[in-house]
Amino acid sequence: MTVQEDRDIDRTGFVREWERWHRRKEEVLAGPHGFLAITGLHWLSPEPARFDDAPGAWSSTAEGVVVDLADGEELTLDGTVVRGR
Repeated sequence: MTVQEDRDIDRTGFVREWERWHRRKEEVLAGPHGFLAITGLHWLSPEPARFDDAPGAWSSTAEGVVVDLADGEELTLDGTVVRGR
């Protein structure tokens, strides 16, 4: 086994690549759907529940998440306005 000498290590290239990776990671985290966009964390149950920061009554079923929107409430999903259930 040999010890690599300092002159053989590209420290500048490593630092530059790590900084590029770190900037991209921060951009993803700060993006519209990134972790930093989270305003609340609520565990859903089968019983519908309302939350201050979202319209509708939210619940979890065997088929997935359900939201019941009252009159005048709406959500936008993939550019499509959703009303009702």
